[in-house]
Amino acid sequence: MKHFLPIALFFVPFLLCAQLGIKMEFNRRDYMLYEPVYVCVTIRNDSGKALLFGNNPKLQGFILFDIRDKKNNRIQVRPDAELNMTGLFLGPGETKSINIPLQNYYKLDKTGVFLVQVYISHNLLDNEYQAKNASFIQIHNGVEIWRSTVGIPDLTGNTGGPAKSRTYAIRGLDINGERYYYLVVEDESTVYGVTHIGYQYGQNKFYAETDMLSRIHLLVPMSHKVFHYLSFGLDGTNTESSYWKKSGTIPSLYRDPVTGKVSRIGGAPAIPGVDFKLADRNRMTVDEINKRYMATPTNPMQNSGVVDIGRHVGKER
Repeated sequence: MKHFLPIALFFVPFLLCAQLGIKMEFNRRDYMLYEPVYVCVTIRNDSGKALLFGNNPKLQGFILFDIRDKKNNRIQVRPDAELNMTGLFLGPGETKSINIPLQNYYKLDKTGVFLVQVYISHNLLDNEYQAKNASFIQIHNGVEIWRSTVGIPDLTGNTGGPAKSRTYAIRGLDINGERYYYLVVEDESTVYGVTHIGYQYGQNKFYAETDMLSRIHLLVPMSHKVFHYLSFGLDGTNTESSYWKKSGTIPSLYRDPVTGKVSRIGGAPAIPGVDFKLADRNRMTVDEINKRYMATPTNPMQNSGVVDIGRHVGKER
């Protein structure tokens, strides 16, 4: 494997005669702690030869990141978390975009400002290459707005042993005057999920309730008449997602005081594209990601393609 010199805290352009053109883009600049951090690396093959990233030593290629905090300390790679590019093929002149969940490979488990640079090498090429510009991202704690600790139901009928609990917390993150809402599912040692659940619309806030099985139900206003209904399990998995609008009655959450069952009541189904516009946040082009998440727009390489930006994460504290 080839070695790379550490980067300094400034932008370094690649040579005009570079055989690989590289561009790095993030879906946005600000993230909640433990939220997925996805980076899109776009590679243009100007080497004049086909590049296969394979197992044969002559065909091996690597994508590596150098991530530094504000004190220039390098963020370490997670143990046994190699970014494997085997199978990637770039024909002569071809451009491809690769979407990488950066926190799966690097210990981005603290808040702060970080400088990220990407390097690419291939054993068929004489040199290593890097993106023209490094990128800054910032990871935040956010502000806790709501919290509820629930017990974990024991469906085996065994009532012995200490009771186990889990906490649902809703945290707010303010970016460019807009408040993002996140659901965090955690206990004292583990964060099970961090999910972006919506935005604050005007003075209207979310509604939250837990049921007899310790699941959480949320109703998040999207406009003056449309609401997003969501439910999540104790592991942070989204179990239901639907849209409702005011229609004679207002959508709301109701918890039965006897059974503890939570129901979404009132309103009528809202139809995407008719009652409201819904951006597909899980699959966007690079340009749409820049526009949606306030990343600094750049001149896109051709064929930047569709990027899967993801939504779930689970991390040990």
